[in-house]
Amino acid sequence: MKRKFIYIILILSIMMYTFGSSSMSWFSSTAASGDNTFTVGTLDIGIGDGEKGSGQIDLGQLAPDTVIEQRIKIVNKGTLPCKLYGIRFSEGILAGLSDLSDALNFHIYFTYNEGEEIIASDIPVFYNYVNTIKDNLIIFYPIIIDKEITITFRAELDQLQIEEKHTATEESILEFEILASQLDTPLEELSERYKLLEDYTDIQGAINDLDDGDVLVVGEGQYECDRLLINSKENISIVGIGEKETPEFEHIEKNKSERGNLEQYFLRVDDCRGIIMRNIALGYYKKNKELSVEALGNGNKPNKPLYIDGDYNQVNVYFQGQFAGNANPGHIEILGRNNIIFIDEIRYNPPQS
Repeated sequence: MKRKFIYIILILSIMMYTFGSSSMSWFSSTAASGDNTFTVGTLDIGIGDGEKGSGQIDLGQLAPDTVIEQRIKIVNKGTLPCKLYGIRFSEGILAGLSDLSDALNFHIYFTYNEGEEIIASDIPVFYNYVNTIKDNLIIFYPIIIDKEITITFRAELDQLQIEEKHTATEESILEFEILASQLDTPLEELSERYKLLEDYTDIQGAINDLDDGDVLVVGEGQYECDRLLINSKENISIVGIGEKETPEFEHIEKNKSERGNLEQYFLRVDDCRGIIMRNIALGYYKKNKELSVEALGNGNKPNKPLYIDGDYNQVNVYFQGQFAGNANPGHIEILGRNNIIFIDEIRYNPPQS
């Protein structure tokens, strides 16, 4: 039986005015003013019968010291729940942003929260520069919408990327559609970007196989592995989908015959941007603790769960086993800019150097 796909059209109008001599103040400013523009809009969509709704964002006030934020409420007026799984931009629209695309950052996430602050329960789907969106399409693990949910769209110019060429651009209209389907539609029918961990023999192999923009789906369970490395990736997502228990990546040091790297982190994210990782537990366990490499090496060494070196990554994980309670600078190192980290649902703010 042929499955019915439902497409919900969202139209965001982004007005990029031609910047004149007054815009030169962008480049003489040495500090951000912190002024933000916050607007709220409501978008009712009859998912069941395919009605369309539209929303607008006006970026006329866009500047390096301003965050433009738009919230659009998506209301399911149909009789059955559905799932949202992607955002497709109209062909050529992103190219129409011209030279701004390598300085303009989009942070897009779904939320049930009415506050302005990002919290652990929010669902990020994109966090990076516009010019990194692959084939005008963002795919994310499906979000079930029964009654309503809010999509938050944040736009900000990166001050470190701003150059003289960004003083002028033509007006642009940014249009995109949110893709939705029936609940029983298999992932493989929605997009080829979905990768299932169960199809691989090990976690590292699955991570290595991810192309930019892919989504690795991790089912419920414990997955024993060695230390993990995510290297030189962009806009990949690793999402746990456990209903009863959070899926866990666990490293077990069994005995002294295994040589350990005492300075190596369990999960290391190197030279990456736009990584989204959520609902995953990181666990470290010692068997025969008195014989373990770390115990024999001049006393117990600090367990180091997480290292991130990159920009615009959003990671939401839980610490288990020996890692539990170690969400502190002695065990976590976060380098780079604009990373959003939640440990055990608490926002982690690395110390400022």
